[in-house]
Amino acid sequence: MQQQLYHYTDAKGLMGILSENDITLWATRYDCLNDPLEYIWAQEHIKPHIEILAHKEKKKYDPEMKMYPYIVSFCEKKDDLCMWRLYGDNGRGFILEFDIEGLQNFIDRDKFGILQKVKYANDDNINQMISQAIKEYNYVKGSDDIIDCYNACALVKKDDYEFEHEYRLLKSNYDCFEFNDSKEVYDGENYSDLLYRESSLGIIPYMEIKIPKEILKRIIIGYGHCQKSQNETISNLLHSRGYKDVKICTSKFKY
Repeated sequence: MQQQLYHYTDAKGLMGILSENDITLWATRYDCLNDPLEYIWAQEHIKPHIEILAHKEKKKYDPEMKMYPYIVSFCEKKDDLCMWRLYGDNGRGFILEFDIEGLQNFIDRDKFGILQKVKYANDDNINQMISQAIKEYNYVKGSDDIIDCYNACALVKKDDYEFEHEYRLLKSNYDCFEFNDSKEVYDGENYSDLLYRESSLGIIPYMEIKIPKEILKRIIIGYGHCQKSQNETISNLLHSRGYKDVKICTSKFKY
């Protein structure tokens, strides 16, 4: 069973994550991630199932209805060269190691989202993978409705990305949805909790996810640094921001 999850980031990301009061992670909206088909691909395949579910629940079905999942990505793989190159500033970044049990317990207690392993699919098994993702999502949430099905679509990706071995912390963001036959479906994003930042895509929305400090167990220094110097610097940074018992180590890779 997976005991730890890893989050690859650059130096700027690390500074933002290590807040004084808590760990601050950025949940990015689905359409601002690296996969242009993110969420949309699975959503298209699920429409027939949604129609059946809507009829069963005697609810109005809107084929154009959109959800707004926000995502924090974690990886099962520790110190992975490909992940360093893609998400760890080509070895000049850092990896944060989190205790998966502590993270899951916090999510369950505060009920603000869901942590689930991503399913990887192709055109031949997409429906099977979506069904599995929905089943696992419903089991955790204890519900089974249209919104749950849409949310679960954010937990299925093309198998081109299988090398990422991804877990996702998923938080939905919408004002409300009215399914009563006598009312129009209201489809809108809730902007009250959104923040904005620069990226290669321009200005993108994100949400802050704050988790307890004790869930962070280790920081791995990338192979592109002067590792001895960074070890001392990171140790001082953690101390100055009130982090205790966080181990520091260096990547197994060398330039």
